[in-house]
Amino acid sequence: LRQVQAAGNEGKAGDDEEHRPDMAVLHYDIEDKLADIKAKTLIIAINQDQYFPPELDGIPMSKMIENSTLIRFDSELGHVGSNEIYKIEKEIKEFMDSL
Repeated sequence: LRQVQAAGNEGKAGDDEEHRPDMAVLHYDIEDKLADIKAKTLIIAINQDQYFPPELDGIPMSKMIENSTLIRFDSELGHVGSNEIYKIEKEIKEFMDSL
């Protein structure tokens, strides 16, 4: 999915934005490749993620990947809530056991 935010990447006068390494992520889109994924895929989303909100990232991605499982969880830490992955330990184990 297309990433539309970049923190701390102010442009410099005269830079060609599409060719700057720190801006390349803004123009890299794999959405058309997601349907090619055939493996069972686990997608984890944090409901309070301010950079990759589930509505714009995990949910659409889970619909584009045929054999995917989406797990969402709450974290007051927002984007850095991955430090609280233990909250979904049971769900991750169930997914891994299904492989």
